[in-house]
Amino acid sequence: MANRKLIYGKFSNGVPYLRFGAGAKHLLFLLGGPGNTLPVGAATSGFIRGMQSFCAEYTVYLVSRKSGLPAGYTTQDMADDYAEMITNDFGGYVDVVIGFSFGGLILQHFAADHAHLAGHLVIGGAAHHVSNTAIQIDHQYAILVSQGRDREAMAERAAALFPPGIRRSLLAAMLWVFGKVLLGPVDSTFRNDVLIEAQAEQAHDSIGSLKRISEPILIVCGSDDFAFPLRDVQEMAQMIARATLKVYNQGHSTVFLDQRFVADVRAFVNQSQAKAG
Repeated sequence: MANRKLIYGKFSNGVPYLRFGAGAKHLLFLLGGPGNTLPVGAATSGFIRGMQSFCAEYTVYLVSRKSGLPAGYTTQDMADDYAEMITNDFGGYVDVVIGFSFGGLILQHFAADHAHLAGHLVIGGAAHHVSNTAIQIDHQYAILVSQGRDREAMAERAAALFPPGIRRSLLAAMLWVFGKVLLGPVDSTFRNDVLIEAQAEQAHDSIGSLKRISEPILIVCGSDDFAFPLRDVQEMAQMIARATLKVYNQGHSTVFLDQRFVADVRAFVNQSQAKAG
């Protein structure tokens, strides 16, 4: 893979990033949540594996959210932060923006209000609202983290991966044991931010934005996504005038790891360029 070196930094407005790859074009991958820390060490492996095929053509940025979020901060506010970031740090244009999960919620507003700042937009593993089950898991996780109960918080994440049963119980036990290591070093600012992000997820309302999206947009989802059921993704796609929907036989967290993902994004980019030409 071209340039496997991982570089961490912050953009001028405080949005943090993890950068790798050596391509001349720029690809932004908006991270899921709630929680605005970037992965470190072994936790980066899934993201790198999913994105490495882009790295000859693109410099890839895994992008999170600002720290020190005020109460009531919304996914619309976060979309505006990304617009400011692209304007100030990329000269007002990036080639591709992929919003995954929580990042996909934010991208719905970005696509409506700031599409001129990006050549191509992709929503992965997200719909216009989050399932009640996922909201409950994320909110409980955020509450536990905000209270410093990190082992319990990480054990709560097992419910996001497996239905009730022995596999969930085993994973929950493992996450409890290694919870503090997996969560990494966090401070009081993060403990407040994660709760604000969980509240923003609950309050997310993008129907008005979706109906204003005029540029082509690729939507990629899993057929077995507990957080964003297929029927909800299909409903979202119907609200967007020029949406292309791809469905993989995947769960929530593995959509962008599907072997078809990179090919579908490339095909979408090439098709859009051909139409523009």
